[in-house]
Formats: sequence, structure tokens, C-alpha cells
Amino acid sequence: MKRVIIFMLCFSLLFCSCAQESENSQTVSDLSETVSEDVFTPAPLDNAMLVVFGDSITALGAWGKTVAQNCNMRYFNGAKGAITSEEGLARFDAFVASRNPDYVTLCFGMNDLLMVSANTPKVTPEQFKLNMKKLVEKTVEAGAVPILLTTNSIDYAKFYSAQGQSEAMYGGRDIKEWLNTYNEMTREVAAETGYPLIDLFAECSKHPEKQVVCSDGIHLGDLGNRIFAEQISAFLLENYVSDPDAPKVDYDTSVLLASGEKADIAPKQKNLWYIEGTTMTAQETDTAILFKNTNGLWPDAQCALTNGIKVPVKDSVLKVKISTANVNASILLFFDGAFPHAYTEGQYLCINSKLNCSTDSYTGDITANQSIDIEIPLSSLGIPSQNIHDGYVIFSGIKLYVAGNAYQPVTVEEISVYVK
Repeated sequence: MKRVIIFMLCFSLLFCSCAQESENSQTVSDLSETVSEDVFTPAPLDNAMLVVFGDSITALGAWGKTVAQNCNMRYFNGAKGAITSEEGLARFDAFVASRNPDYVTLCFGMNDLLMVSANTPKVTPEQFKLNMKKLVEKTVEAGAVPILLTTNSIDYAKFYSAQGQSEAMYGGRDIKEWLNTYNEMTREVAAETGYPLIDLFAECSKHPEKQVVCSDGIHLGDLGNRIFAEQISAFLLENYVSDPDAPKVDYDTSVLLASGEKADIAPKQKNLWYIEGTTMTAQETDTAILFKNTNGLWPDAQCALTNGIKVPVKDSVLKVKISTANVNASILLFFDGAFPHAYTEGQYLCINSKLNCSTDSYTGDITANQSIDIEIPLSSLGIPSQNIHDGYVIFSGIKLYVAGNAYQPVTVEEISVYVK
């Protein structure tokens, strides 16, 4: 009964808020017209898919996985460090909707408020509010419950140096005031759409800022991660259906390879790769996939494997067959549930130096005009030891940089792992 009452209230608030905001929401479609009523019946928590989405507060946070474990949910971290709500909208389909979520946390603002020039933030508070409304809308359209989060308090004394900014850029307003402005926009979006808000800024502010964050003054430390995990877990368990007797989610969804079996780490289907905007292109052929940057810089293509590939380190081999035209490249492998859009310290490895090829002495990149065809025993790859459990490692993603001359291809014929 509680669940029905909550969503009837949300539905009525949604209609009211749309009427009140008609002048300010011309660019945001009316959720009550675009979303079918069955979306408002949430899935039971047990075995539901939780996607946590946002910037580095989410990407680097340990809290999302803890929430999933506390609530017996499946889990995916779709966040990326340094992005704004605007960039979040661009990434939503690839990193949230594609995961068929049931619940989505939305936590942005820390990067939106950064100044590009004096008193000119990357994303204005007004546009931030519209972006957050659009993220709510897209979440509902994906069939999930959006849960809005205010961001954490920070060590204000460290903010400017940590972000490479100056106090003068903020127009004489204290950085705490700016942060409060963006958090208030998130609160307003929750009030106007009727969707849940967990005010984590308020919870974090009950403690000294230096205890909440880590040494950089911005990202969550142990206490901050605990506050996020406890508050979100408690909210979900109080407001949605949970069965204490339900089967426990197995968080190891990886595929175990047997002797003689092989699996691709770099799939040849371009739709399985994520590329930011128009910075790169991907082209399929019968035998390979070709990546080209379009800007002469160093963009990347990312693939987060839906199911990890689990192999015994002692008996397995990495196979790499690629070639570079007049352009550099770099290959990073990700392990143990880490993904290429959210670096997790100690859970990824750049393999360039292991490929028996020429590398740039400054950047370590694979240099231009090379053909690489090599097999490397995993035992000699240098996989960080914390990713090896009982002799096994799980490959969970790959990132490929194409750096330098525009429209010069890096051809990937094979990056795979097999068990001897």
C-alpha cells in the first residue's frame, strides 16, 4: 500500500508541476503525456538493475556498489569524471538506457559550476535545471525510477587549487554559495516533477567537510561514501518492495572460459563501442574494425563488456593483432568490474609496452605505421595483483586511443583472450 500511495502522490505532483512550469519548460516535453502509466509501477528491488549516473562523485565512489549489495540489486556505474549535466545527456543512451535500468541515481553539478571565464559557468544554473529535468524524463522513458541526489559538501579551502580555478573567477560569490545554487536546482527539479530526492549535501554537511572528502578536498572519502551508501540504501528499502527471502544477486556475471575457448575483448561490432560526439569514427569490415580520430587530437573509443570474461591467469593468453597507419594508438584493459568510462585505481592496465612494438618515448603510445601480431601469457602481462582472485582474472572493458593525424586508421583485427 505504501508503494501505491507514494506513486499516486508522485503522479499528482507531476501534473501540478507541469502546469506551474509551462512558461519555463518549453524545451522539456510533458512527462505526463510522453510516459505510459505502467512506468510508475517500480520493480521490486531484488534483482532490479540499479544504474548510478553522474560525474566523478559517482564514477569514483564506492557507494553505488554498496547500495546494490545492501538492496540485493544488480548494478552498473555509468558515470564519468569531469562531465557536466549537458555531457550526461549526451552519454545517457549509451551508459544508462542501454543497461535496461529499473532505478537510476542522478548526481550532477560539481562540474557544471566551474567557470570558463569570469562569472561564466560551464552550465548556468537555469540550464542545469533544464538538463536535470531532461535526465529525469529520459530515465522515465527508459522505464526506470529516477532518484535525484544533491552532491556532497567539499573542503572549500581546497576547491580552487584542486580545480585549477581562481577565486576571482567566481564574481565575488563564495564557492559554497555557488554549490548551494546548483544543489537547490536539483531540489527544485525533484519538487516540480514529483520524483524522489535524497539531499546528500544536507547529510554530509552534518559533519566537518574534511572528514567527508578525501585529500583532494572534493571527492568522497570513507565517511562520504558511507553517508551516500547508507542514505540511498535506507531510502530504497523504506519506499520500495524488498523480499528478505529472495535469492541473493550473484555479482559475478562473468563468463568463465574453459580450456580451448576464446573470447573477444575488443568486439568488431561498432555499436558495442562508445565514442564521444564526433571525435572518432568506427568502421566495420569483414575481418576488422577501424578507428579514426576526426580532430587530430587523442580521443578514445570505449567498450564496457556486458559480461566479463573470466580466465585462469596461469593458463591463458592475450592475443593482439592490430596495425597503425600514420597515427599513434594506446590500449588500456580494465579488470574486475572496472569500466573504461570510470577509471578505478589499480583496476586497469596500459599494455603498449607489452606488445613488442615501438612506443613514443614521451607518451608511451604505440607509434605510427606498425603491424602488431603477438600472443602474451597473462602471467607476464603485469595485471595488478588486486584483480586476481584464486588465480582468476575478469576482463571487463577496453579503451583504445587514436592520437595524432586525423582520419588515419588504427585497424583492430583481434584483441582476445583464450585458455590453453
